[in-house]
Amino acid sequence: SVNNGDNWVGINEGLTNNVVRAIAINTDDHIYVATTGGVFQSVDNGDSWIPVSSGLIYNNVTSLAIDSYGYIYAGSYVDGVYRSVNSTTPRHAHFAVKMLYAEEFDPGNDQVTVRGNFNGWALEGNVVLEAQGDELDTYSGILTINDPDSITGPPLNGVLEYKYVIQHPTGETWEYNFDNRTAEWDGVEDLVLPTVWFNELENNVQDFNALTTLYYGTDGANWTNKTNWLSDHPFTNWYGLLSNNGRIMAINLWNNNLIGTIPAEIGDLTSLSHLSLENNQLSGIIPSEIGNMTNVTYINISDNGLEGAIPPSIFSLQNLDALYLFNNQLEGPLPQEIGDLNNIRFFHLGNNIIDGTIPAEIVNLTSLIDLTLADNQLSGVIPDEIGNLANLRILNLGTNYLSGDIPLSFTNLDSLRDAWLSFNRFTGLPDLSPIDSLKNLWIEDNNLTFEDLEYNMDLSLENFSYIPQDSVGERMDTVVNFGETINLTVNVGGDNNNYQWYKGDELIGGAVSFQLTLNFQNSEDYGSYNCHITNTAVPDLTLYSRPVNVFMGTPVTPELSGPVDGATQILPQDELSWHTSIGADSYRLQISNNSEFTDIHFDQSNFTDTVVAVTDVALAGNAAYYWRVNASNVGGTSFWSNIWSFETALIPDIPGLISPADGSMGLTLRPTLNWNGVGNADAYHLQISEDNGFSSLNRNIQDISTSDYTLTADLSPNQWYFWRIRSQNGIAFSGWSEVRSFATRPQIAPD
Repeated sequence: SVNNGDNWVGINEGLTNNVVRAIAINTDDHIYVATTGGVFQSVDNGDSWIPVSSGLIYNNVTSLAIDSYGYIYAGSYVDGVYRSVNSTTPRHAHFAVKMLYAEEFDPGNDQVTVRGNFNGWALEGNVVLEAQGDELDTYSGILTINDPDSITGPPLNGVLEYKYVIQHPTGETWEYNFDNRTAEWDGVEDLVLPTVWFNELENNVQDFNALTTLYYGTDGANWTNKTNWLSDHPFTNWYGLLSNNGRIMAINLWNNNLIGTIPAEIGDLTSLSHLSLENNQLSGIIPSEIGNMTNVTYINISDNGLEGAIPPSIFSLQNLDALYLFNNQLEGPLPQEIGDLNNIRFFHLGNNIIDGTIPAEIVNLTSLIDLTLADNQLSGVIPDEIGNLANLRILNLGTNYLSGDIPLSFTNLDSLRDAWLSFNRFTGLPDLSPIDSLKNLWIEDNNLTFEDLEYNMDLSLENFSYIPQDSVGERMDTVVNFGETINLTVNVGGDNNNYQWYKGDELIGGAVSFQLTLNFQNSEDYGSYNCHITNTAVPDLTLYSRPVNVFMGTPVTPELSGPVDGATQILPQDELSWHTSIGADSYRLQISNNSEFTDIHFDQSNFTDTVVAVTDVALAGNAAYYWRVNASNVGGTSFWSNIWSFETALIPDIPGLISPADGSMGLTLRPTLNWNGVGNADAYHLQISEDNGFSSLNRNIQDISTSDYTLTADLSPNQWYFWRIRSQNGIAFSGWSEVRSFATRPQIAPD
């Protein structure tokens, strides 16, 4: 009856025995009837019945009851009570899923289901979760046990193993199989599953720990962008990361203010294929653990402050396609292990402190497209094996110390387009015409000459930079004596050379050969000589020979001139003289009281004239002296001249003035002047002047025999005068006395 007993219909279809003695209904509205022929079950409101009597010894059941757990209890007409081994009611495990979603997920349209098992038995179909619309983005649903026969009794608890499935309206399905995603249920409370992001798998713990170390080791708190770092968001939502299956695939933290060191844990990112940390402030070494990233294909940690050697482990990365380490402070040589990078195509190591030579093992890098080793300290030659790099398109070896000839095998680089070889010490360049692909060549600032360039001037290049080249020849300093001749030669290869010699910056007319002959006849011939070489086939390039600096040799030893050796009666007004010494810039005069020059009376250098007055050397009268001269210039000092001697004349002493006193006034117009007489004087010489320089004389009286003198003619009245006296003998005068002054009286009017 469906209307409170007003009407009834029979629902016996499928019952094999219509003698019904008891009826029971469980919580799922499943009907169980006890008949004399056993127990039957209907799950469709009696429309059909199935027997469920397995295990009953006697089918004659007289009563039924179902407990709260769904177990059936049957009263048998013959042998007592039975309980079903299985619950008649499938258990409902209620749980809520707390879910966050990314932009790709539409909670209004996308359907979320859960698949899995409980205690090892499968769930019944897909459990559909419905959005609750709360601010926590909570989704909930009912999880039904598929096989209740396996449940042995209360409490209904255990372990749920599950995965999520998202169905888009377009029909696209995302199925996420989480490793070891489990949850334990107590059988009582609603089960709340952990937060999940439906567009990403669970973050790998090993990768999470490595990224955490990177974050803290590079001052992550002050990164320019650190969105979602160290959060429970999936890795893909962290700034600069790409991931797959919960593993980090790419790190791109370019120009993000990373300050610190690269941690060793970077090697734990074993699924990483792309590492981009360029243009930051990273320091310290590159950890050797970087070699553990065996799946990496791209590494760029350029534009930082990394130092130390490149770890050999980095050359074991067989999948590496591109390695960018330029603009750091990495040092040490390139190891032979570089040849193990079989698959690398792009290798940039410019602007570091890498030294040593280019290893021959570079021949193994047959996939190489771009090789940049510029701005380092590499030396030695380019290995001949470089010609085997058939795929090489860009080669940059500029600004190193590479030397020798660029090998002939260079012409085997059939794919080469751009070659930077400038700022090295290369001394030879082969004919590059076999390289049809070559478009740009920079070869300036090397040691190339015209013979290296003449046959390359017809190349069809977009850019060909060969100016300037280093100077040719050797710088030389030489000393050449006056009258000597030398030949200067410059050797420069080339068939179309022109030469022009210079002295300093001054062109030497007619000096247009590779050889210059110089004869040194005067000091102007000395200086710095160089040659400028051009070539009609190589436009705009001038080669300069290194300078030959020619210095004077030591001057010729001077020869004394006068007075003659052994001269006597040398007077103060006489002179010491010598002949000019070729090449001399200055002279040194020594006068000694003995011929051994152990008692020097006078010693002075830097005379530029060859004459010195006797009065300038303060010689005593009536004395014997010895003298000599040497000459000097920038090249050195000559030997001393021969030693000559002379004797000075007896010079009278200088008189001392007595009267009038200095500054006396009112003297008569014919005053008397007094001085001390000297014993070695024959007479005295008096001078009076109106100026103290005695440029014009009022009186000039010689041969005064006494030590006083009265003027015989009037001086001007009321006038100041200056006077002095010296003594004389038959040979010489003494020096002048001190100078005194006096004034005459005024004019006296007549009576």
